Parts: sequence; C-alpha cells; structure tokens
Amino acid sequence: MKMRLIVGLALLLTLYSCAEQSTEYAHIVDPASLLPAKDAQSLEAQLAGYEEQNLHFVAYLEPSLQGKDIETVVDETLKKTPVGEPGVQNGAMILIADAERQVKITCENGFEWQIPDSLSKEIYARMVPLLAEKQYAKALMQAFGEMAEKVQSLDWGVKYHSVEEVFAAQDKAIGGIAALTGVAQRTEYPADLLENQFSPQLRTAITTAEGDTLHLAFSKYMVETVEDGMISPRSWFFRITGTAPLQGQLLGAK
Repeated sequence: MKMRLIVGLALLLTLYSCAEQSTEYAHIVDPASLLPAKDAQSLEAQLAGYEEQNLHFVAYLEPSLQGKDIETVVDETLKKTPVGEPGVQNGAMILIADAERQVKITCENGFEWQIPDSLSKEIYARMVPLLAEKQYAKALMQAFGEMAEKVQSLDWGVKYHSVEEVFAAQDKAIGGIAALTGVAQRTEYPADLLENQFSPQLRTAITTAEGDTLHLAFSKYMVETVEDGMISPRSWFFRITGTAPLQGQLLGAK
C-alpha cells in the first residue's frame, strides 16, 4: 500500500509538472519554461493589464539562439508575429537568450518616439543585476513597467480619418492619432542622416487624394517605409503635432 501511494504521488506530481510546463500565455513565449509558473503568472498579469490600456508588450525567452545573432532572431520573430496594432505599431518586445546571456529590447515604430534607443539602453542597464542572478521575471516586469510609464499617458486609438476632421478639431487634435491616405514626396535620404535615430532632416511631405499636404517626421527605421510610399498610396498613421500646417510624428503605414 505504501509503495502504491508513493507511485501514485509521483505520477500525480509528474502530471502536475507537465501541465505546469505546457501552460500558454498570451504575452509570454517561453518554450523551455525558464520562468517558474508563479513568476510567469505575475508577468502575464502585468502585461495583460497594459493590454487593457492599448499597450502591447511581449516577452520571449529562448533557451538558445541556435547559432543565429539576436538581431536576426528578433527580426524573424517580429515578421512572423508583429507586436502592436498595424499602422499604429503600439508595441514592444524583450527577448532573452538564456544560453548566450543576451537581451534585446525592441520597440515598434509607434513607441520609439517615447522610448528611443538611448532609453532602451538605460532600461537594459537597470535589468543587468537581475539578469545576472537569472531573475528573469523581475527583470522583465521592471523593464516593461518603465516602458509603460513612458507611453501610457497617450491615447493609442485612431481618432481622425480625414483632414477635415483634424481641422474641425483644431488645436484639440494635437496629440491625437490620424490615419490618412496619400503618396510621399520623392526625396533622397543620404546615408549620413541615418547615424541618428531622429535626424531633423528625416521628414516627408504626404499629398492626399484630396490634394491636401501633411508633413511628417520619422525615424531612421522608417526610411524604407517612406520610400515605398513614394511609389504607391499608403495609409499613414501619425501623431498630430501641429495643424497649421498639418504635421506629425509618423507611427507606421500600411
């Protein structure tokens, strides 16, 4: 009877462990279960709370990069499963590669205005002590918390779909997001402009189908998107920074 009890308990623990390991989360990809279940649940709760604020964060924990560099893995991951809403690009991800002891913080274009590369580096530096002790959940929660503080005061919903709507709102439109369709002015951007994430010369003029013009600033990561928009009309998503003339910060296009 005692032996049966021990075997039964062992089987129960094994089944519990398997169930625990196979748990899927909406905001965490952890195939090797590097996070203890309790830590994963706490992190998932935090990220789900941000989702309710229209802030999209995802944590990836990879046991190994399998010989690839971390930038390649991040690019492949985001192409397969983008973070944030199309056009608005209100998302960010953190990838931890356990075997290589590497971390990559990546903000989609919508978030980079509030979380530029320089701030991402600072956030990573504050993660290092926790990462060194393999306290991955604490490091991630701390980092996502810092990022959320920078973007959660902003409205990430698209409010304006025409120039008329923007002009009707006048100054109240500033800070809101608009989505307008048009073609970008043909402009060449020299390579030296790409040394800084936000060069003042990285601007484009968009002409809408109605003949209106809007002026958009963009980051070096959106040069290809802007150049594609010189060929055919795109829907341009931007945060309005002025209405006379109409101008803004480019978040994305589709």
